[in-house]
Amino acid sequence: MRGLIYYRINQDEIANVGVYKKCIAQVDAFRNIGVQVDLILLSDKGILLNNQLIHSFSKPILSNARSKYWLFFFNLLPIIAKQINFKAYDFIYFRYALSHPSLIRFLQAAKKQHPALKVITEIPTYPYEKEKRSLIDRLSLLMDQYYRKKLAPLIDRITHYGLEKEIFGIPTIPISNGIAVQKINHSTSQPKTKTIRLIAVANWSYWHGLDRLIKGLKNYYEQKNQAYDVTLKIIGHGKVILDYKELVIKYGLDKIVLFFPPMTNKKLDIHFDKADMGIGTLGIHRKDIRIDSSLKHREYCARGLPFLLAGDDLDFSESLPFVLKCTPTDQPIELNKLINFWNKLLKNDSRKEEIRKYAEDHLRWEERMKKVITFIEK
Repeated sequence: MRGLIYYRINQDEIANVGVYKKCIAQVDAFRNIGVQVDLILLSDKGILLNNQLIHSFSKPILSNARSKYWLFFFNLLPIIAKQINFKAYDFIYFRYALSHPSLIRFLQAAKKQHPALKVITEIPTYPYEKEKRSLIDRLSLLMDQYYRKKLAPLIDRITHYGLEKEIFGIPTIPISNGIAVQKINHSTSQPKTKTIRLIAVANWSYWHGLDRLIKGLKNYYEQKNQAYDVTLKIIGHGKVILDYKELVIKYGLDKIVLFFPPMTNKKLDIHFDKADMGIGTLGIHRKDIRIDSSLKHREYCARGLPFLLAGDDLDFSESLPFVLKCTPTDQPIELNKLINFWNKLLKNDSRKEEIRKYAEDHLRWEERMKKVITFIEK
């Protein structure tokens, strides 16, 4: 069996590092279960097929928002279609990035060339309307709302991290995010006396809800006789980082909350090796979404760190001792509850190994991708 994987992301853009790692992990998972796959991605230089340049851009893809918009919605897929022999594949698996006329024509051409071809798209967030806030995003959404009505005859299944059995009139394959556990280093951090070191890593948007934690830290430090020194490292860029920095300065937390740019590999490992607990998504309700399958939750788990989240992540039940769930509201996080949670964890000397073991047993991408292959084989 042979498949074509397509992610419309630029692997050279640091903001895409999390999604890029996920893409590579999915490709590896397909190969690990015996499926041959080819991968199409973008780079600053052009379009890549299995990391080989098959089309060069006349100017950098990130030169400006207008040229990127024109490329993504009008030029990109026609270029790819000319390079691809659809008959060579049993299936196409692509990450959904809104509907537009080029996507419809691309899928029509694929099905016309190869009627037996199975097409599966992954929708990472649904509903996704509240993610679209800028003017260009809203215009893109209007186009999507029209053209997605044409998808049902062209797409066979949608992989999805929620509970919906059908989206756009297309049946779903319910899965959750996975992670390449073997590629993530186990944190070597050791607890410090009366200190809790929090770490939060993401490409930050308003629905991550980190403002809730910053306000919670402000309330905590207004109390007298704090039981612990609680610090927070925020790693990554994003649309709301300036808002977070303004809150930190406003509340006088600039020695408590520290900001760092995006980083990967050994540089990121250094920070995780000095962290006690991860901070997951705290504002998923702001997108009218209840089920959360954030990659960051899985990375914290793979590193052996306990973590805080809001909402429901189906891979992490409330019975797990290393997961602290708070209510999905806009209220500040109660640090005293977090401290009580941490005190209970300290009684278990093997907690980090148990957390890592859970990731190894439950979070690998291979089990998710087997569901896709099972559908195709049927």
